[in-house]
Amino acid sequence: MTTGDAALERRLFPGGSPASDERTTQSLLDQYRLLVESSERVVARRQTANTFFLSINSALLIFAGVLLREGDAFALVGGAATAGLGLMGFFICFVWWRMVTSFRQLNTAKFQIIHLLERYLPAAVFEAEWSALGEGHDPSLYRPFTRLETRIPVALMALYGVAALIGVLMALASGLR
Repeated sequence: MTTGDAALERRLFPGGSPASDERTTQSLLDQYRLLVESSERVVARRQTANTFFLSINSALLIFAGVLLREGDAFALVGGAATAGLGLMGFFICFVWWRMVTSFRQLNTAKFQIIHLLERYLPAAVFEAEWSALGEGHDPSLYRPFTRLETRIPVALMALYGVAALIGVLMALASGLR
């Protein structure tokens, strides 16, 4: 047990290690089930958030494409609109990135507690699964999806940042004409 695990276990069981009687074991099992269900709900919320942000980004990119196709790209209004869309998209992607990161952190904490609870239950299925996956250290056994999930909004933030910069330059160029 690591120092962090020991500190977390003291917080989880402030009165000391739980008794090994049937009533306590049943209570721990009920709390364990609740925590596993809570973890599943976090994953569902994360998937819903990803769908929401992908939809918003699709709409923004379609609108930007229409704006660039239909308008005078070097007009002051076109440049300002491009800069505005770029900044809006950047902010939306930043919020998306933070949400995915927050969901990952929340589920990491939940699984730390699940693993601690499993020490007092007859079987430690999630701890065994995590061990079978090399605890996330061996990409040939397991590659966490949340790393990819955080790269998508970061890539779009870069795209929107470039678009905002181009929009500012377009607005400045049209103002100099």
